[in-house]
Amino acid sequence: MARPADLLVRKQVLDPTESFIVQAPAGSGKTSLLTQRYLTLLARVNKPEEILAITFTRKAAAEMRERILEALQCAADGRSAIEPYEKQTLVLAQAALVRNHQQNWDILTRPERLKINTIDGFCAQMVRQMPWLSGVGAPLNTTEQPDSLYLASAQASVASLTYSNGRFNDSLKAVLRAQDNNVDRVVKLISAMLARRDQWLRHVFDGEFGAGQEQLAAAWREVIDEQIQEVSGALEQKFVERAISVGAAAAERLPADKKKSEIINLLGVKRMPVKGDAAIRVWRGLAAMLLTSRKPRKTANVNLGFPVGDEFASAKKDVKQLFDELAADDLAVDALNRLSELPDKEFDEQQWLQLQALADVLKLAAAELKLQFIANGVVDFAEVSQRASHALGCIDEPSELALKLDYALTHLLVDEFQDTSHSQFELLESLMSGWQIDSGKTVFFVGDPMQSIYRFREADVGLFLRVIEKGIGDFKPVYCQLSANFRSDPALITWFNRVFRQSMPADSDIALGAVSYSDSTAGCESFDSSGVSVRVCENQVAEAEQVVEAVSECLQRGDQKIAVLVRSKAHLAEILPRLRSQSIPYHGVDIDPLQHQSALIDLRLITIAIVEPEDRIACLGLLRSPLVGLSLAEIKALVQIDYEGSLWDCINDQSRISTLDQNARARLSHLNTLMSEAMVMRKKFPVQPIVEYVWHNLGGLQTMGGVGSSDIDSYWQLLDQLGSKGELSIADLELRIEKLAATETPQNDDVRVELMTIHKAKGLQFDSVILPGLARKTRSDDRAFLMWSEQLIRSSGKNRLLLAPLSGMETDAHYAYLSGQQKQRSKYELQRLMYVACTRAKRHLYLTAELQLDKNAERYQPPSSDKPLHHLWSALESEFQSSDLMAAVLPNAEDSEVKLRYLSDSFQIPQYIHMPWQQNSEGVVAGGASLEYDWAGDTARQVGQWLHNWLQVASDSSALHNIPSRKKLVGELAILGVTSSELDLAVDRIITAFSAMQNDIKLHWILDQKNKVYNEYDVSFVGSNGIERVRIDRTFVEDGVRWIIDYKSGQHLSSDLNGWLDQEQFRHAPQLNRYAEVLNKKHAMQTRLGIYFPMHASWREWEYT
Repeated sequence: MARPADLLVRKQVLDPTESFIVQAPAGSGKTSLLTQRYLTLLARVNKPEEILAITFTRKAAAEMRERILEALQCAADGRSAIEPYEKQTLVLAQAALVRNHQQNWDILTRPERLKINTIDGFCAQMVRQMPWLSGVGAPLNTTEQPDSLYLASAQASVASLTYSNGRFNDSLKAVLRAQDNNVDRVVKLISAMLARRDQWLRHVFDGEFGAGQEQLAAAWREVIDEQIQEVSGALEQKFVERAISVGAAAAERLPADKKKSEIINLLGVKRMPVKGDAAIRVWRGLAAMLLTSRKPRKTANVNLGFPVGDEFASAKKDVKQLFDELAADDLAVDALNRLSELPDKEFDEQQWLQLQALADVLKLAAAELKLQFIANGVVDFAEVSQRASHALGCIDEPSELALKLDYALTHLLVDEFQDTSHSQFELLESLMSGWQIDSGKTVFFVGDPMQSIYRFREADVGLFLRVIEKGIGDFKPVYCQLSANFRSDPALITWFNRVFRQSMPADSDIALGAVSYSDSTAGCESFDSSGVSVRVCENQVAEAEQVVEAVSECLQRGDQKIAVLVRSKAHLAEILPRLRSQSIPYHGVDIDPLQHQSALIDLRLITIAIVEPEDRIACLGLLRSPLVGLSLAEIKALVQIDYEGSLWDCINDQSRISTLDQNARARLSHLNTLMSEAMVMRKKFPVQPIVEYVWHNLGGLQTMGGVGSSDIDSYWQLLDQLGSKGELSIADLELRIEKLAATETPQNDDVRVELMTIHKAKGLQFDSVILPGLARKTRSDDRAFLMWSEQLIRSSGKNRLLLAPLSGMETDAHYAYLSGQQKQRSKYELQRLMYVACTRAKRHLYLTAELQLDKNAERYQPPSSDKPLHHLWSALESEFQSSDLMAAVLPNAEDSEVKLRYLSDSFQIPQYIHMPWQQNSEGVVAGGASLEYDWAGDTARQVGQWLHNWLQVASDSSALHNIPSRKKLVGELAILGVTSSELDLAVDRIITAFSAMQNDIKLHWILDQKNKVYNEYDVSFVGSNGIERVRIDRTFVEDGVRWIIDYKSGQHLSSDLNGWLDQEQFRHAPQLNRYAEVLNKKHAMQTRLGIYFPMHASWREWEYT
C-alpha cells in the first residue's frame, strides 16, 4: 500500500500530551485511529479506568473494544504484522502490555476495565452510581418505543382542562384558541415536543418565566445585530450607498396607494444604520425595490417610485444598473434576501403571552410524562441523559459525582463527534468542568462534519465547528484533518471531489450547520473496474426495473456486497416485489412495512371491534373483510344510513338479517357468537388471546395472503406487550403498528444484496451502491409548537437561545425566521446525506432518478428544490442530460384495481379452536416446561430467575463486562424476595456466575450473534390443545443453521458435573425439540439446539432431526 498523503497528521494525533479534534472523512480509518490513540494512552496511565471512550452506537463501542483487545492479544501472542498500520498498532499494543504487566492490570482476562461505552450507556451508568443525586431511586428500564408515552402524556395534559382551574387551565385554553380549538392537533404538537424536550426544557422553564423573557429578548437583539453585521458584508458598501440614494428618491415618488410598500422605509435615509430595528427596516426597503420573488428585478415602474417621463429617465437608468449588478452577484442576492427576512428585535405583547401560555402547557405535559414513566416502570433515553446531567451538577457547582469523575478520569475520547446534541455537549462540558490545560488531561474528538446526518435526533454539526473555532471549556484542541480514503477506487474519489466540491457550501457556517467540502485523496490501488452509472427513468415502475437490472449486473460481475440505499423505506415499494419475481435473494431489516398488508388490516379491525365496539368504521370494515365477506349490497341492507344504534344490535336484528342469503346469515351468526363470547371474556382476560381466538375461528389462517406466520406472531407480541398493564389503548396500537415490519426471511451467507436506508448504511461499505429515488420529494419538517435555535455569538463567544411560538395558523416573522433557518439546515443536511450514500461505494455507484422532459422533449427539466437531485444538479446535469430515458409499461387501470380477497363460498366455518382460558386457569396453554432450578430453596430459584432475566436483556457480550454493583444486586434480589439473611450468599453466587461467564467463549458466541436474533421469542400455533404458545430464550441463524438456545440456571454441587449436564440435556431435550418442531413448521431449515448453564459456564448441544 502506498504511503497515505496524511501520514504525518496520523502520527501527530497520537501525541498523548496534546488534545485534538480530528476531521476524518469517509473511508479514512477513523476506528483504527481511535484504537491507536487508546493504546497510546493505555501505555501511560496508572489505571485503565483513567481513559473513557464514548461512542454513539453499541456496534461502534463493541468494534472499538474488539480491535483494542485483538491488538493486545496479538502482541501477547508474539505475532508479526506486514502492513505499516498494523505494525504501528502492534508496537503500541506491546507498549500497553508492558504497562499492563508493570501495574498488574490483567486486562486480557479482565477486559471490563476498558471503559468504552455509548453515550446512553454512560449516562445510565452515572444515574445508577448516584441514584440520589440523579433523582432516580429505582433501577432504570429504558424503552426504545416511547411514542405511546408521549401521546398519553399529551392527552392527559389536554384532558386536565375538564377538571383543573387556575393558571395552567387558562394557558391551555389560550393554546387551544391559537390552534382553532383543534384538540387532536394540539395533542399531536405536544407529543412531538415531548420527544425533543431535552432541547428546550432546560432553557425555557428553569426559574420564573419573567426572568427568561428578558434573556430571550436580549438574545434576539444580539443575534439580529450580528446577522446584520455579518450578512451585509456580502454587499459592497458603494453599491449599498447608491441603492439608498436611489431608493430615498423613489420613496418620495411612491403613489398614494403604494405608501404601505416597504420602500417607504427608505424615505429620508442618507446612510445605512449600523444595527437595530432601523437597519432592518432599511434593508427591507432595499429588498422591496431591488428584488421580486427573491430574484433581482429587471424593470422599474411607477409602483416602485419610477413614473413615466423624461425627467425620470436618469433615475430609471440608475436603478436598472443596480438591477444588473445584483443579477450578476448570487451572494449579494442571497444576503439581501436574508437581511430583508430578519424579524423585528422585540416580540409584541401577544407573542409574549402566547409564549408564556405555551411554556405552562409544556411544563404540565413534562410533568405528566414523569407520571407515565412511573406508571409504566420505564424511561426514555432523554430522561436518562437529563438525570445524568443532574447528577453531575452544573459547571460552576459540580456534584460529588463530577468531582469523583474529575479525579478518576485523565483522558476522554469521543467518537462520531459530529453527531453530538446540545444536551450531550453540555454533559461533556460538565464532565470536563474541573479540568485544567496543564494538568495532563486530554480530550480527543473525532468525526466528520460532512457526514452529520442525524439532525432528527437533535445532532448539531455546528458544535463540531464551534469546538474547532472556540474550543470546549478551558481546552482548545488542535484541529487536524485526515484526507486519505482507503475504501473507494481512485476514480470514484475523483468523482466525489468534483461533485461535492460543487454541491456543498463554499464556507462553513456554525449557526446554519453549513459544512464546506474537503477533498479526499486515494489511499488504495485501483480496482479492475469502477465507475459511476447514471440512469433516467420515466416513472417509478421504470426506476424499479432499472434498479433490478443494476443489481443483476453487479451479481453477474461477481460483486460480493451490493447495497440498494434509500432515504425512505417507502421507496422500496416497487423494488421489493421485482427482486422477488426475479428470484434475487436479498437481506434487509425492517424494510417491508406490515401496516398495509391485508392480514394485518384484518387483525387491527378485530382488535378495535373488541376494544372499542362503538367504532362503526372498524366494525363495518370487519364485515367487509375476507374474514366475514359481506358485499357492499349486503352491508347496506343490514345497516341502513339512518340507523344510529350499535352495529352489534344490528347484527342481532332478525328483521334485517332475514333479508340476506343463507351463506351471509351463517357468516354473521358465526361472527356474532365469537364476538359475544369475546365481549364477555374481555372483562377478565388480556386482549391478545381473545383477538387470536376470534381471528383463528374466523378462518384467519386461510386469508393471510403473502403475510408470513412470523409476521402474525409479531402482531401477537405487540398486543401482548401493549395489553400487559391493563386496558389497551388503540392510539398506542396505531403508533406501534406503523413501525411493524415483515420479519426477515432467514437467508444463508450467500446473500449478496442488502437493502437499507442511507442512515443505517452509515459506517458500512459495499462493492457497489445503487441509489434510487433521487428525484423524489423529501419529507418536509412538521411545524413545531415552538421553534428554537441555539446560536453562537461570535463577538462574545456565548451561546444564545432563540424562541418563537406557533401563535396560530399564520406564522409570525420570528417563527418564520427560525423556520427558514431550519429549512436551510435541512438543505445542507440533505447534501451531506448524499455524500454519505455515495461514499459507501468501493467500486461502482449507480444513480437513478425519475425526470420529465421539457415541452420540446429535448432536455430533462431540472428537479425542483424539494428533491435531493436538485442539490447535486449543478455538478451532475451534464451526466443526466446525456442519459437515455428508460420507460416502463404501466398496468391498465382495470388491471391495477384493488382486488378484494374473500373466503370462497365453499369455505367451511372451522370447528372452534378453544380459547386459552378454556384449557387452564393460567390463561395460556404452556408450550414448554417452566424454568427449573435443581439446588433447593427459594434463594436458589430467585438467583436463577435473576440470571435468566439478565441473559434475556443482554444485547451482546460487552454487557458481561458491566457487572452490576453489589449494592445494586442486593436491592434487586430483595425485590425478588430474597430474605436479608440470604442476600450475601445470593450475591456471591451471581458474582461467581459472572466471573465464569465473562471468560466463556461459548457465551460470547451466543450473545454476539447478529443474524435473525430473537430473545424471549413468542411463537403461537394451533396444536392439539387449541392455541398454544412457546417462548424461546434465544434463537439466531449462523451459516444457514438455525440455533435454538435455552438457559438453565440450575447448579450442581457434587463431583460428577458432566454426568449431571448429560442428565439435564436428556431431561430438557423434549422441550427444545418441541421448539424446533414449531419453528420448522413455519420455515424448515437445518436446526441445532443448545442448553447454556450460566452457573457453570457450561454447554450442551445437539442436532434436531
